[in-house]
Amino acid sequence: MAEASSLLEILPDQIAHILANVDCRPRNDICNDILEDIDYDIIRSTREIIFDRAVGVFKDMRSKDIHCSIPDAPSFKLKRRRTDNRSMEAFDIFDLYTFATGLSDQFPKEVLSEVSRLPSSANAVPITQSTGLSGNQNGTIHLQYMCKIIFKIFIFWKAH
Repeated sequence: MAEASSLLEILPDQIAHILANVDCRPRNDICNDILEDIDYDIIRSTREIIFDRAVGVFKDMRSKDIHCSIPDAPSFKLKRRRTDNRSMEAFDIFDLYTFATGLSDQFPKEVLSEVSRLPSSANAVPITQSTGLSGNQNGTIHLQYMCKIIFKIFIFWKAH
């Protein structure tokens, strides 16, 4: 979870405090907390910071794939959101954060602008619409996420 702690260190404190619990709270609760407690300018800048980190993680994953070709290099541009659509920005923060920290292995395609160029290679790192869960398209929750939940339950049980 080194990725999560290093990312939380560069985020504004209010957002970092909320995102620190992303692995044990529902997506909607996290996003509602962001919308209720955080100023819009902070939400917007946090979204950009996490997007940059998520793109870096994606490119690192892709560079490790020996079957990817250089000419098929992706180009990422963050989708502009209207100010009256703040809830989408909160969902973007959640989805990008879960990808950047390894809670999800799916890059959230819905945050990308139309000018973004995605890899066409069948061997590329998967980019799919996110489900809002730390899971794949059919809703299966990742083993890593489940292990964290079980570990927290064990710690709670052992303390009582």
